[in-house]
Amino acid sequence: KLIQSEILKYSIILILIFIAFNSVIYYLFKKIDEYEKKKNDALKHQLSHDFLTNLNNRYYLSEKYEKLDKENIFYLFFIDIDNFKSVNDYYGHDIGDKVLKEIANRLNSFKNYGDDLVRYSGDEFLFISYETDFEEIKLMAQAIINKLYEPYLIKQYTFILGSSIGISQFPKNGTTFDEIKRYADIAMYESKIEKNKYTIFNEDIKNKYLEKALIEQELKYALAKNEIYMMYQPQVDINGSLYGVEALVRWENKKLGFVPPDKFIKIAEEIGLMGKLGSFVIETSLAEIKNLQNEMNIDFHLSINISVKQFMEVKFYEELIKCIEKTKFDKAKI
Repeated sequence: KLIQSEILKYSIILILIFIAFNSVIYYLFKKIDEYEKKKNDALKHQLSHDFLTNLNNRYYLSEKYEKLDKENIFYLFFIDIDNFKSVNDYYGHDIGDKVLKEIANRLNSFKNYGDDLVRYSGDEFLFISYETDFEEIKLMAQAIINKLYEPYLIKQYTFILGSSIGISQFPKNGTTFDEIKRYADIAMYESKIEKNKYTIFNEDIKNKYLEKALIEQELKYALAKNEIYMMYQPQVDINGSLYGVEALVRWENKKLGFVPPDKFIKIAEEIGLMGKLGSFVIETSLAEIKNLQNEMNIDFHLSINISVKQFMEVKFYEELIKCIEKTKFDKAKI
C-alpha cells in the first residue's frame, strides 16, 4: 500500500507538471498567434491605407473594385485640389501635409455607410458614393466644393483652396472600374478649365477627349508627313496698296481633315511641339515670302505670330536672327 501511495503521489505530481507545462506552451503559442495576427493586421492596414491621411489607397481600390456588380450602382468623384502645389512650394511640405490631413477630414464628413474615400495621389482624392439619386449627387458635389473652399487655419497661416471635381457613374459610363475612373478624370480636367466647379461626364466630353487624343497623336507626325503648310493674308494700307502679309499656319490631315489653328496650336504647346512647329513657321514664311518678293520685285512686310512658349526659349532671339540673315530678309520689314 505504501508503494501504491507513493506511485499515486508521483503520478499526480507528474500529471500536474504535464498540465502546467502544456498550459504554459498553450499560453505562449496563443500570445505568439495574437502577436502575429496583430502584426499581419497592421501590415494589411499599411498596405491598403495612405500613411499620411490614413485613408484607403490605390491597393485597396484594386482589391475591392476588381470585379463589379452591375446591380451595385455608384458614382465616382475624382477630386483635385486647385493650385495645391503653391502651398508646398511657398510654405513647405510640412504645412502642405497638414492641409492634406484637413482635406481628408472634411471629405470624410460626406461618407455614408458603404461609401469609400481614397487618397489617389498627391492632392487627388477619389470619393465613391452609392447614392442613386442624381439630384442628390449634384448637391453633394457642390457641398464638397463649398466645404473644401472654407479657410484652412494651419499654424499662423490661412489658406483658401478651390477644388475641381469630375463625376462618372457605374455602369452607365463604363463596365470596369478603370474605365469609370478614367472618365471621371477626364471630366475633372474639364472642371480645371474654370476651376472650383464640378463636371459630370457625358458623351460630348468623351468625344472631345477622343478628338484631342487623336489630334495629339497625328500632330506628332504632321511635320514629317508635310501636312503643315503656310498661307498668307494680304494687308493693305489706306490707299489700297499692299503693305504686307500675315503668315497663317495650316494643317490638313488624312484622318482629321482640316484642323483649325486654334485647336492644334494649343495642343502643340501642351505636348511640347511648339518649338519645332514655331521654327517651321518662321523658316518657311521667311523663305517663301523672300522668294515672292524677288519674283514680284517689290518689298513688303511680313507678320509672323509667335507663341509665348517660343519667346521663353533661351536661344529664340539668336535663332530668329540667324534665320533672317540666312534668307537675307529685310529686318525692317518684319
